[in-house]
Amino acid sequence: MAFNWWDAFLLAIGFVVIFSAYGYWENGYFKRRGIKNIPFYFPIVGNTFQTLIGKEHFMDLIFKVYNAFPNEKYVGFMAVNEGIIMLKDLEIIKNVTIRNFENFPSHAANIDESFDPIIGRNLLFITGDEWKDMRATVSPAFTSSKLRKMMSLVDETGKQIVDFYSSKMSESENKERGLIEVEMGDVFSRYTNDVIASTVYGVTVNSLIERHNEFYNMGIKTYDLTGILLFKLIVYFSFPFLIRISGVQFLPKKLSDFFRNLVSGTMKYREENGITRPDMIQMLMEARKGSLKYDVSHNESNDAGFATVVESAIGKQTNKREWTENDIVAQALVFFIAGFETTKTLLTFAIHKLTVNPDIQKTLQIEIDELIAEKGDGLDYSNLMQMKYMDMVVCEALRKWPPVPVTDRKCIRSFNLPPPNNSSNKEFTIQAGEGILIPIHAIHHDPQYYPDPEKFDPERFSTENKTNINPLSFLPFGVGPRNCIGSRYALMITKSIIFQLLSKFDFVMTAKTQNLIKINSKSLTLIPKDGVWAGLKPRNG
Repeated sequence: MAFNWWDAFLLAIGFVVIFSAYGYWENGYFKRRGIKNIPFYFPIVGNTFQTLIGKEHFMDLIFKVYNAFPNEKYVGFMAVNEGIIMLKDLEIIKNVTIRNFENFPSHAANIDESFDPIIGRNLLFITGDEWKDMRATVSPAFTSSKLRKMMSLVDETGKQIVDFYSSKMSESENKERGLIEVEMGDVFSRYTNDVIASTVYGVTVNSLIERHNEFYNMGIKTYDLTGILLFKLIVYFSFPFLIRISGVQFLPKKLSDFFRNLVSGTMKYREENGITRPDMIQMLMEARKGSLKYDVSHNESNDAGFATVVESAIGKQTNKREWTENDIVAQALVFFIAGFETTKTLLTFAIHKLTVNPDIQKTLQIEIDELIAEKGDGLDYSNLMQMKYMDMVVCEALRKWPPVPVTDRKCIRSFNLPPPNNSSNKEFTIQAGEGILIPIHAIHHDPQYYPDPEKFDPERFSTENKTNINPLSFLPFGVGPRNCIGSRYALMITKSIIFQLLSKFDFVMTAKTQNLIKINSKSLTLIPKDGVWAGLKPRNG
């Protein structure tokens, strides 16, 4: 039968009409419910079109939505095939995430075991009583008493970095120039890889020397959210039925097998040879036996610094659960996935800010020198965590560049929010299955909480000033029972390497150093577009 152009034309017109009608209906989704939102022009993808094509970073989209309606306590925006409520009012955020946690007990995105049997079993994605049991089982591993024992492993990894660059500095070319130019993202990706390899998996590597070691090569593939993994996430969260039909796993089998064999092999070897080591694998082995207990002998509210989050009653419960192999491998893997990119990001931006603010860098070095003069070169967990100016610098870096710019929750029972603004008297009902978003980065840059928010100013977190900070306006590790379980661990490995590097080197600006960092809009995480460059120069040299 001959091709009929007229029928094709009518079909195309019909498609455009249906597509436009659906877009019009989607645009009215929030208006029909009494919530303000920014209009969009592309149905299905909604406000995220520019993000999906790599023209606008997701963080910038959230910032734009947050600032569009200054007088609203919450606003709406349309993600891919889903309407989301963005909470702006701090009291409402507290009600949702803490006081009414049982209505919002999990993240909006949940990867179940049918999508990936390992990723689906980790703390980020399991839900309900299983999550409570797992949180209570794992949380003792992140208490200060446990991390103190791990400090020697962190210290050793930091010394590898210092020794490497001290050796490089002695080379004739670098010695003549008086400095080494380094890209800080690469330096800290390798440091973070090595410290996680040691403190979580019991593997000793030096990625600055062995630049293509197997652990590093495998590790970087688990957090590359610029390619196929990002596509999988978008498809899964927006059209999960497609994943179920295809049977595609989130992590490639080669990656899953690598981490499974690494964890299982390490545990078997230690059990057969009676080996113990102060790392996370050891603590997971104790958790499996039911011998890992939460230490309540002292108050850990802020013992690692102002940014530390407090474990809820859920995490302090005594729990005995049956552990499967997938459970153990899943928790070990999530420590890598959740810790690698976030810690690397924090360190990269913190050192950049110290480089372009030499006066702040010098003040921190004075504190470091004073501690060394008093205690010696050996790093002690308690002394490191009690450094006031160090904590101020790290907190301000977390405020300025929170490694996780947003967090979210999913409603499981309908819940009434107060009216969206002071002019309205009508409450808004969030229905079961709907998601809410907490814009951490936008809150951290709101002038009503932080005057002159673009300025890097550690004095915001001085002893005198931090009492004026609303705790709900500073959320680098999330909020409520679903906060980041590893905040103390992240702060420990961050402060340790800053201490070691600044005790031996100055970070100075070079021709490649940019005052303002541009973020790669094609990445879901905070990856600088052109790298973060600095000169590494021996102190007093």
